[in-house]
Amino acid sequence: MPMNAQTKELIKSFMLLIFQVFLFWLPPRKNRVMVYVHARRGVTCNPKYIVRKLHEMYGSQLEIIWTTSYPETCGELQAMGLEVTAFSKKNVWKYLRTKVYITNDAFPSWALHRHGQVWINTWHGGMNYKHIGYGYLPPMNVCERALFRLENRKPDVFLSGSRFFTEDTSRSFCFPAKVFVPTGLPRNDLFFGKREDTASLVRMRLGIPIEDNVVLYAPTFRKELTSRADGMDFKRLTSALQGRFGGSWSVLFRDHCFIEKGSRQIPNVTDVSDYPDMQELLLVSDVLVSDYSSCMWDFCLTGNPCFVFAGDQEEYEQTDRGYACPMEKWPYMAAYDMEQLEQNIRSFDAEGYSQKVTTHLQEMKSYDKGNAAWQVAEMIGAFCNTDRKDKSDITITKG
Repeated sequence: MPMNAQTKELIKSFMLLIFQVFLFWLPPRKNRVMVYVHARRGVTCNPKYIVRKLHEMYGSQLEIIWTTSYPETCGELQAMGLEVTAFSKKNVWKYLRTKVYITNDAFPSWALHRHGQVWINTWHGGMNYKHIGYGYLPPMNVCERALFRLENRKPDVFLSGSRFFTEDTSRSFCFPAKVFVPTGLPRNDLFFGKREDTASLVRMRLGIPIEDNVVLYAPTFRKELTSRADGMDFKRLTSALQGRFGGSWSVLFRDHCFIEKGSRQIPNVTDVSDYPDMQELLLVSDVLVSDYSSCMWDFCLTGNPCFVFAGDQEEYEQTDRGYACPMEKWPYMAAYDMEQLEQNIRSFDAEGYSQKVTTHLQEMKSYDKGNAAWQVAEMIGAFCNTDRKDKSDITITKG
């Protein structure tokens, strides 16, 4: 009987792990930082903002390597003079001499956590509305479970966006709480201070008319990995927004990165599923509609209205990931069909929503203050024993 993909991956990983054990004498280069984003296209998520800050603060003092399955989508980093590479034997050799290793999800199963290395997990959310880690795992065979354990080993540093995230993720992955650091998320620095130039550039890239308001519909994935585009009536959504907030509206739709885009076309809707930076989409959005995604947590930092559209709420709770934080604790108005979503939009109370968001951020103990990338870059600089070029302190104020 031929071996399945999981069995082959597990065997390859163990062989590489054993190979690395025999190279225990090979020390890491103190100035090498490697980022592993694997299956994510483009320059995105927390690693993007960490690498930008590292380059700004330390320049060529650090050797930064970005590892991805899609190096052709990372022109921004190549333009900065940074190395972008796909997985290869050469890539493994570079890893062996790496001082700081960064991921925003799981670590590769083949990587041995070597003596003298620092592993940093930035994750990709600052608040767990849905279960993660061992708390949600579907039925798995022996090889799949072994691979999951290898890919989700304890890092030295795990960035946290909130106290709730620290407590829940610590339980979900069986990690000690001491590995979590309360920096906030580097990608959320974008929502603090003045970002008008970035917002204007993003609107121009997407072709959004200057006079338009923007609504983003961004559902998370389901276990069957099917698109949620068909569950939304975009015409009724636009009509409700015009009725409550006035003006003309550009509608953006973003599927989760786990879902294949296919060839769908939605009338009068811009599909931004291929746009690499979710935070830039949130930055230009006046309204967000989602279901169980942590993007709602990020978006509430902007103070703009967010609505939950969860037509499969009971099914999701019982047969999919379910909720780490009960929905009744969320500050967003929840709808379970299109009619209710329209009513929630038309009856939106800005003052009441603002108070609920403030309470939510306080209860979950948000750590975002707008300087997370700087904190992480300072930390990495210390690990690499590198002096930064700019010695001045940083002060961030919310815009």
